[in-house]
Amino acid sequence: MTNTIIVATDLGAFKAYRLDRTALNTPRLELIEDMELVDGHGRLGDKVTDQAGRYSIPMQSMAMSNGERQKIGLELKRRLIKQIAGRLTKLANRRDVEEIYFSAASEVNEMILDEAGPQVRGKIEKNVACNLAKLDKKELLRHFLEPEPATR
Repeated sequence: MTNTIIVATDLGAFKAYRLDRTALNTPRLELIEDMELVDGHGRLGDKVTDQAGRYSIPMQSMAMSNGERQKIGLELKRRLIKQIAGRLTKLANRRDVEEIYFSAASEVNEMILDEAGPQVRGKIEKNVACNLAKLDKKELLRHFLEPEPATR
């Protein structure tokens, strides 16, 4: 049997499992990496303060401005994708990993794989564009190992 890794991730968690078979050829998952991405949790308002970026604008009411519009949310998402892609690349570069089954939410799936590069894409046998990071092992196996229904 080939050495297969199953990776389930979203912008808040990264989980990697080794797919093994028992003596009776029953699939079994062994957790090899579980990483919580701290920046992926919580609200943006809890991470930035209300007062720090304000500066005054000379107006008659002398009100305080909220500062310039920033793309903090997009930058945070970009950093999380880069961090996930780095962990995925590190796993793919291990000598004992021959193929990878990968799942990530549809809005970030392609971005993660693009960031990881062609060497990682070459090892990915199954790619599920769905957030499976919070599923238990049994449900995760069902998504990757059961045959897909025939379409007409």
